[in-house]
Amino acid sequence: MSYQALFAVFAGLWLGFGIFGIVLRGRPELLESLVTQINTFVPGLLGDGGDDAAAVQLTTLLRARSLDWTSLAAGLSLLWVALNWFTGTRRSIRIIFGLEVKQYRNPALLKLRDLALAACFFAAIIVSAALTVLSSNLTGTVLAWVGVDPENWFFGGVGVLLRYGAMFVFDLLILLAMHRFLAEVRVPRWRLLGGCALGGLALLGLKVLGGALLGGVSSNPLLASFAVLVGLLLWFNLLCRTLLLTSCWIVTGENRVLGLPERAAAA
Repeated sequence: MSYQALFAVFAGLWLGFGIFGIVLRGRPELLESLVTQINTFVPGLLGDGGDDAAAVQLTTLLRARSLDWTSLAAGLSLLWVALNWFTGTRRSIRIIFGLEVKQYRNPALLKLRDLALAACFFAAIIVSAALTVLSSNLTGTVLAWVGVDPENWFFGGVGVLLRYGAMFVFDLLILLAMHRFLAEVRVPRWRLLGGCALGGLALLGLKVLGGALLGGVSSNPLLASFAVLVGLLLWFNLLCRTLLLTSCWIVTGENRVLGLPERAAAA
């Protein structure tokens, strides 16, 4: 799962900026918000030229032509890797819940569902970036209209809380979609919501500490030559582990003796 997620991200960046690069070059606020959103999910992925530690430089992506043979190759790679990642994730979650993996639904329909969920996920990132720009501009306009300094510590603190709250809600919705629609897990609604909420908090903690985690890898002299790649692999490994841990929290909350030795379960 970690390797597939890493390859999908690089292919998605090349294809996405190749298609929407012209629009993004003319909208610096939207571009900055999109880069911030991407770096929130994957710390240190995109740099603006002054960050040599970033995996990909933004100027390189913006200089890319709109569509050429590399975009076609990136699109095919993204489609293949994303579908494989969703397939592996669905099977892993269903195995944790003790459900049928191979014969429970038409394989073609499952692939179409995986494709639809992947498209919804990438669209959600773009929409969230656009909403961030809109809300920021609207907030600045309203505060200026009422004569309040936007740099005030109180409003700055509220803005930080709202940003982290939005990140938590986004992660919660992603985890709910993974279990309810991708893996088709059928558990009580509140049990599912509680487990996904724990997973959302874990993902939020990872994102808050993501810069420190990746910084520790890049500061290791033994890993300096390929620190970015090692850091990204570590990051995606932690994200995938958190996703599977969320499934474990849900299923053990539903059946508290699951996984215990037979004697302990009987007692």
